[in-house]
Amino acid sequence: MVSSQQSAAPESGETDADTRSDEDGGRASTTTYHEIVDGFVVAVSGAGGRSVDQLRAMYDRQQVADSGREPDMRCELTTDEPDPEVVLGWPGNCYGREGDRFVVKQSGSFLTVDEEWRHVAMSPDWEPYHTVYLIEFAVRRRLAPKGWALLHGCGFEFNGGTVLCPSLRGAGKTNTLFSVLQAGGSYLSDDRVWVNGDGEVRGYPIPVNPHTEQYQSFPGLIEPEVSTQEQLAERINEYCDPGRSVLDKGVLFLTTRFVSGDGRSFRHIEEIVPDATYVPESDTNRVALLRSAPRQSTVTVEDMSGEALARALEMIHHYEWNDLLAEYFLAFDSLFPGGDRSDQLERLLATEQAVFDELLEAVETDLVLVPRERNWRESGTIDDMRATLERLTDSVSRPQ
Repeated sequence: MVSSQQSAAPESGETDADTRSDEDGGRASTTTYHEIVDGFVVAVSGAGGRSVDQLRAMYDRQQVADSGREPDMRCELTTDEPDPEVVLGWPGNCYGREGDRFVVKQSGSFLTVDEEWRHVAMSPDWEPYHTVYLIEFAVRRRLAPKGWALLHGCGFEFNGGTVLCPSLRGAGKTNTLFSVLQAGGSYLSDDRVWVNGDGEVRGYPIPVNPHTEQYQSFPGLIEPEVSTQEQLAERINEYCDPGRSVLDKGVLFLTTRFVSGDGRSFRHIEEIVPDATYVPESDTNRVALLRSAPRQSTVTVEDMSGEALARALEMIHHYEWNDLLAEYFLAFDSLFPGGDRSDQLERLLATEQAVFDELLEAVETDLVLVPRERNWRESGTIDDMRATLERLTDSVSRPQ
């Protein structure tokens, strides 16, 4: 069985953070510990850069006290730029090797990791999700032999059934979840869930990053306080459409570059949707793949076989995280003779695919085509999606 931390994040001033002094001048460095799932603990060290601050925000509900044992992974902030002796690629965008550490440089930011992939060091502006994929790869490897796999999608209980909605980013996962929650449903996750072949599903309560149009689409959502600069960026994003003109595209680029902040404001579902309820585990009734349909004005459902949905999941997971991991691991294996990270990834994917195949043979499967509307309230997509999900959950019975 998989166990996960479900407690709320500690109140300000009551964390179990370990504060210590760095050797390079006595700066205070904060280390927090986070049990991702099944006893897998990650230590996050440092502050003042989005690479660790956003990582810590994502896993704040999984924060635990220091147990005294060595964590499974360490992720820390560093300003010591690596100087690899061997590189693959251009100087500013490359893979490399510096002693016993693998180096990734990307547009001025960088990451280094030891040969065991347990100690990650990141520049302050490193993309935190790229570190999340490394953490989750290690967790996935631990859980796969136990029959569990990570699925990219939202999960919820609604109308007496449990539905998983896998999709690519931007296909409507969060809006679908908000539609369900405002109609009395409960959630397992907005973005990722753990599943096994028997239909068991476990929640993954990481925060979400709502956009302006989502607050406009769903009256009643609790909006955060934002600065004048952030308000300006939101207004620009609201009125400019990158598909309309080159001018709009240029304005949005300059806004992202010079006006917007780091681009994310992580908030937990309960901070956004009043009375939202988290469900740590359930039994899946239905898997409904969400897919964007820009030419449609209504939500429609089509039959989709379990086999076809399994292939779609393979593509989704390749796009969302496995493609990046494959590139990292191929570069690592070529720079470190005897490296087998690519083989590890291939074996993991085969094991996870078997889990998905078994799951999708046991439950109802569908394809849900979703209009690409910026405002779901004005377009009527909220009511349309709720009615669709009510029909889907009416047609299945909860597993015994």
